[in-house]
Amino acid sequence: MPVGGPFDQESASIANLLCKKPAEAPILEVSVSQVSLKLPAGSNPVSIAVVGAGAGYRSILSATETLDVSPKNGERVYISWSGLPLDPELESRPLIGTTRFAALAQMLNPVQLADSPTSLHRDKIRFLPGPHFGLLRSPKEFEARIGNDRSRIGIRASTDFPTHSLEVPSEPCQVGTIQVAPSGQILIIGPDGPTTGGYPKLGYVFEADLNKLGQLTLGDRPVFASRVIQEALLARTTADMNLTRLQQILLFA
Repeated sequence: MPVGGPFDQESASIANLLCKKPAEAPILEVSVSQVSLKLPAGSNPVSIAVVGAGAGYRSILSATETLDVSPKNGERVYISWSGLPLDPELESRPLIGTTRFAALAQMLNPVQLADSPTSLHRDKIRFLPGPHFGLLRSPKEFEARIGNDRSRIGIRASTDFPTHSLEVPSEPCQVGTIQVAPSGQILIIGPDGPTTGGYPKLGYVFEADLNKLGQLTLGDRPVFASRVIQEALLARTTADMNLTRLQQILLFA
């Protein structure tokens, strides 16, 4: 995992909690390739949690089995493990990565999540207006069209914004900063994106909604909605409370 951390922190945290690990523990993020997980012959079974697009479960992997994870359309899936080193040695091959574990795992009962993470819900993506929101004459809500230009660095999406010739000095950026290019396209900074940007800044995605950016795929048409700071603070508090509640439930699962 790069230093920027998971693009979908919610799914990553849930996967770690399923394996009785801290929410912020190191984890595998799988997006555009197939991954196969195997144990060396003779190993004890281990507990594996897979959470993200199309997945939400904890299972037991024995030395005679292979776990294949194949996200579709660039969606992200997170894989955690129980009772293993935090930085297992990875052996990469084209399209397939085989993870070899060197320690015995704590046995955990299989668990299936009753609902998918909120990052996978196709709700509006809320943002706080930025310093150039008024200059851009942006509507309070607008639709974006997701294409192929998306990665951990950021997301470029088409909109119905008109072209502009606004020039602004380069300023600090954070994950979730929404900039508007002269063409009218929006550029959203990802976890491995630049720390400065020279395009006008339309706004900043809610911290509670950043996870949704990590699950946007080709052809998605998310609606971005301008909201106030009070709603952003409430959304963050609610997200933290939900994760704490899940953690308490999983203590006995």
